[in-house]
Amino acid sequence: MVWDRVHYFPEEVDPVVYHLPQNAAMFPQGGLSVVERALAIVQPRLASVTDRQIVHGDLHMWNVHARRNELWALDFEDILWGSRAQDIAISLYYIQGRADCADLTAAFRRGYEQEAPWPTDKAELAIYMAARRLMFVNYVFNIDMPDRAEFLARSMDLLRGFLDSQS
Repeated sequence: MVWDRVHYFPEEVDPVVYHLPQNAAMFPQGGLSVVERALAIVQPRLASVTDRQIVHGDLHMWNVHARRNELWALDFEDILWGSRAQDIAISLYYIQGRADCADLTAAFRRGYEQEAPWPTDKAELAIYMAARRLMFVNYVFNIDMPDRAEFLARSMDLLRGFLDSQS
């Protein structure tokens, strides 16, 4: 797979269904418009990435095992062609909104820079994290998710913040 569009999984695996009438009705007021506006920003950026390499594609705290001061990455089913910045954004996506987000991000960056130069900036990471959010907004309609409404409300707040930062 190549992360060159928001909905990068094959249609038979994760069909794009967020916009179907029965699903669109579940968005908070104005939510579908927020999704469409965010897609219009992130989709061209994803398509323009040229520095792709093989990346984990789902590296977050639940896919890392710590043993005897060593870290082991797990769960390679989402491996894809993407940039290092895209892979970093996936990792940082999961800490958005946490009180310790800034501290965790700084620690992540310090650790990363022990191995390689930091390949991105805050604006680029925001685009890729918004793309991840948009992918999950669709995904929640393809799974049985009891707290879907809560997830969508939180997602719309985060995507509105992203859109405000783009103005």
